[in-house]
Amino acid sequence: MNKITLKSPAKINLALKIKEKRKDGYHEIETIMQTIDLSDKVTIKKKNKGITVKTNIEALNNKENIAYKALLEMKKYIGNDGIEIYIEKNIPIGSGLGGGSSNAATVIKGINKLFNLSLDNDTLYEIAEKLGSDVPFFILGGTSFVTGRGDIIKKLPDLDEFYVVIVNPNFKISAAWAYTEYDKLNKKSNNSLKHLINLIKNKKDITWQEGWENDFEEVIFKNYPELLIIKEKLKELGALFVLLSGSGPSIYGIFKNKKQAQKVKMNWPRKDLVIVTKTKTLI
Repeated sequence: MNKITLKSPAKINLALKIKEKRKDGYHEIETIMQTIDLSDKVTIKKKNKGITVKTNIEALNNKENIAYKALLEMKKYIGNDGIEIYIEKNIPIGSGLGGGSSNAATVIKGINKLFNLSLDNDTLYEIAEKLGSDVPFFILGGTSFVTGRGDIIKKLPDLDEFYVVIVNPNFKISAAWAYTEYDKLNKKSNNSLKHLINLIKNKKDITWQEGWENDFEEVIFKNYPELLIIKEKLKELGALFVLLSGSGPSIYGIFKNKKQAQKVKMNWPRKDLVIVTKTKTLI
């Protein structure tokens, strides 16, 4: 096998609590992450020598691309063999949907498979941890409880499939900026996600009224009031639950079925800003 093509899925945060700031500058967090069917496509190909990573977005074609950094880490395991990677981007950049982190994890998994390295998940996690906070989550995906700075992953039973409508307003919000603004509020979340974790573990019916919250919403909606308008609009259109994903700017709503979700897109003033998808289990 000389080539492999894999999907690189996006994620949403079903809940996110921000704890204390650590000595290393990161924040302790608690979050429940869920992979969704919206994805980039990553093609990894063997070649005689050299390494390249290219995408369909020119601004990402540089050595700062986290996928390129993932390739450098994996190069340590394959010696002098060359690799060519092409990423077809569909996940909006800087959207709170984890596209870059997912690409890095997919490169790690793809090279492991293409070169028959047989690295176990613990080793893949260790490699992923070097690259960024959300990268380890995408090694297994599905439904997970994520703590630390986003690098401690506890796999949960996967939730039943549900449909998701994402509205991405086509601008970026820096996660570093969002954390800095949150720190100015001089508070940290003392609430735990334990009750939500137990709900998932015990396979209880979820009404989405159990306290699924994102601590970033207060500061993000204060600075970007248009996002609050999007949230209220999704509620009006029948969403069971609406939340900011990560530090934004993407807002998503959970809907009962595909027909209802697609109807929301049809009725949205800017259809190009709306993505209809569903949850996805990777492993």
